[in-house]
Amino acid sequence: MRIYFIGICGTAMGNAALLMRALGHEVTGSDTGIYPPMSDHLRNAGVEILEGWDAARLAKLKPDLVVIGNVVSRGHPEVEWLLEARTIPYVSLPELLRTRLLINRRNLVVAGTHGKTTTTCMAAVLLRSHGSDPGWLVGGVPRDLPDSSSPGKDGGAFVIEGDEYDSAFFDKRSKFIQYLPRVLALNNIEFDHADIFRDLEDVLRTFSHVIRIVPRDGAIVANGDDANVLGLVK
Repeated sequence: MRIYFIGICGTAMGNAALLMRALGHEVTGSDTGIYPPMSDHLRNAGVEILEGWDAARLAKLKPDLVVIGNVVSRGHPEVEWLLEARTIPYVSLPELLRTRLLINRRNLVVAGTHGKTTTTCMAAVLLRSHGSDPGWLVGGVPRDLPDSSSPGKDGGAFVIEGDEYDSAFFDKRSKFIQYLPRVLALNNIEFDHADIFRDLEDVLRTFSHVIRIVPRDGAIVANGDDANVLGLVK
C-alpha cells in the first residue's frame, strides 16, 4: 500500500511512518518544518519527504491512503483537495495505527497527564529484557531502546503512549480511544490541554471512555497515589 502522511515530520507522524515502512508499505509525505533529527531519520529509512503543501502534487501521486496529522486543519490545500476530490481515502493517525497495526496485537496503552513517554520506554525495555519481541511507539528519543518505534513480533505485545489529545480536525475523540488496550496503565490525571478540554471533569470523562473499552481478560494498572485515577477505577 502507498501511504501519504500530511505533516510527516512530527514526532508521532514520523515514527508512525517508519512503522508503516517497516511493515512493508511504500511511504512518503509532506511537511514544512523539515529538520533533523526526524528528517534524517526518515530519509535514512528510505522515506521521501516532500517540502511544502501542494494539492496538484498529491493528486498526481495518487496514494492509496492519506494520513492527516492533528496539527492540520481546514484550509490546508492538500486537505481541501482531498475533501473535494473524494477519490482517496483519508484517516487520522490513531485510526491508521488501529487498523494497520494494533488490531491484532496485545496492546499496553500508557495513559496519563505526565510520564507517558518514560513509562512507555520502561515497559518496552522490560518486555525486551524478558525475551519478548514487543513493538513500541514512543514520543521521544529513548536511551535504552534501539529506536523510537518498532513493529515487533506480529501478533505480539505492542507498547504505545496513549495521548488524551484529539485525533484530527474531523475526529475530536482522544487518540487513546483508538488504541485497543488489553492492558491500560494510568499514571496520573490532571487538568491539561485547556484548548480542547473545558475543565478537569471534561478530562476525567475522556479517561473514563478508554477505561470502558478494556476487555474482561485485560487489566488496568492504576497509580494508587493519584486521587483522580482512583476515583475512576474504583
